Parts: sequence; C-alpha cells; structure tokens
Amino acid sequence: MILPCIDLMDGGVVQLVQGREKALDGDSPEVMLQRFAAFPQIQVIDLDAAMGRGANDGLVQMLASKAVIRAGGGVRTVARAQALLAQGAYRVIVGTSAFCADGPNFTFLQSLVDAIGRERIVLALDSKGGRIVVKGWQEATRFTAEEVIRQLEPYCAGFLCTYVDKEGMMQGTDLEWFRRLRAATDLEITAAGGITTIEDIRALESMRIHSAVGMAIYTGRLDLGELAARQSPLRPLHPQLVPLKLQTLELLTTEAIRISLQPGQEGCLKARPDGTLLDGHHRVHILRCRGVDVDTLPREIIIKKTE
Repeated sequence: MILPCIDLMDGGVVQLVQGREKALDGDSPEVMLQRFAAFPQIQVIDLDAAMGRGANDGLVQMLASKAVIRAGGGVRTVARAQALLAQGAYRVIVGTSAFCADGPNFTFLQSLVDAIGRERIVLALDSKGGRIVVKGWQEATRFTAEEVIRQLEPYCAGFLCTYVDKEGMMQGTDLEWFRRLRAATDLEITAAGGITTIEDIRALESMRIHSAVGMAIYTGRLDLGELAARQSPLRPLHPQLVPLKLQTLELLTTEAIRISLQPGQEGCLKARPDGTLLDGHHRVHILRCRGVDVDTLPREIIIKKTE
C-alpha cells in the first residue's frame, strides 16, 4: 500500500527536510485530498502539534471526514490520542511518548492500549545515525529500532519507520535497514524517509512493507497516476445496485472495505469508539473510489450507522 502524506503547519500543507527546514508549500488540504482520492489511506501529521505550538484540529477533522487517515503529531497523552480518534482518524501515530530514557515507555503504552485498543495504534520508530530519535527528531536515544521493535509488538497494530537521515532529500532510502526491520517483526511496517523512485517502492513491496511518500510526490518526482495504478482496484458497482438503497449498503461497504484496505483489511470492520463498525467517512471514500457521485446520495446513506 502507498500512503500519500499531508503534513500540516500554520493551517497549510508543507514539506520539510529532515523535519526542520521548510522546502515547499503544498496546495490547500482540500486540493491535496482530491489529488489523493484514489488511495485507500492518507497519512496526516500535524507538525504544529508535534512541535508544541498549537494544533490544526479543524483540518485534521475535515480530512478525516472525507478520507481514511492515520493521524499523528503531538500524541503525548492518552487524551490526545482519543481526541484524534474522535476527530475521525482511523489510527493514531505515536512517537516520542512511546519512549523514555531506558527504552520503551511500557506504562504509557499499556494505558494507551487500554484506552483505545492496540489495533488503533501505529508506533513511530524514527532512526537517525542508527539510533531512534524523538522530540521532533532533535534528541537521540541510546537504542536502535531493531533492538526494541519486538518488545513493542503487544502495543500496536504496526510501525511507521522513518529513515530520518534521508527524509525529504529524495536521495533514496536505506533498504537494508528495512530488511532488518522486516526480519525482526511480523507486524505491519510502513516505510518513510527518502523514498524517491518506483524502484524504491517495488523493493519495499517485495518485503511486504508499505510506503509513505511525501516530497517525491509534491515535487513531481513520482507520478500520482502511476502510484494510484499500483493500488488494488475496487470493482465497479453492479448496475443493479445503482441507485443505492439502504438495505444494500452494509453488504456493499463490507465487501468493498475488504478489497480497499490491504493488508490489515479487518481494521475498519472492528468496532469504533462509538460502537459502530463503519463510519460515514469510510463509506464516502469507498463509494467514491467505486465511481459513485457521493454528493448526489441521500444523506441517510452516508450517516446511517451499521448495526
């Protein structure tokens, strides 16, 4: 799976080099959402929240209302994770707070699992100079991702592993590092940092590793159409299902979600905090990908909760 990235700062979309220097401004969040409509998931990072200088909660909620997103940035407390889920995020990304001076912060991680469930958590393992870095990649720890990844498995659905040394520089990534990580865990891994070419993505796919891609998309180095074509296509709706009726919606969305989210296809079928199995924004994404003009649908089709 390929996840386009939307990084938010000061109410807009940006791309940074190694998390420090702003390299470019993207189009508005709404425009980027439209550009990324063909992808089953989008990665959204609130850089202001990560840097402790405010938050872009309104934008995160808007994005989560129209797409399936994993959201991160400033998740230092259980309350912050719960807030992101309440805003509509499918999963939350947790980085700095997952660690303390001696290694993984098991006390915090267990409290997070107890509050929101393991399946809703992605743990960020950001590596620079061979060591995990935290606090906006400004502080290095004493341990490596390879040393702790197995210990962290009980506390997450998967890992976001960023090769910070090349992040935003479009100079390629460290495939050998990702091979070592793949050998160390059976959980889902998403790679980030320096992914520049289709060859990088193919190599990661061969290891069963997803790719989170930012700078190479925003600069045009990677073609969105070519990337979208690599996603598992959704079968078009059978003509008999159009116009949609409420009684066909549950069958349609259940079948479609199994195709559109690979791997981890069970994720959106698990109970959400409000007790439903599938929220309206997931339906909107699925139906749009299957060629349905969602703006013409009766509102009850979008907001009706699956029993």
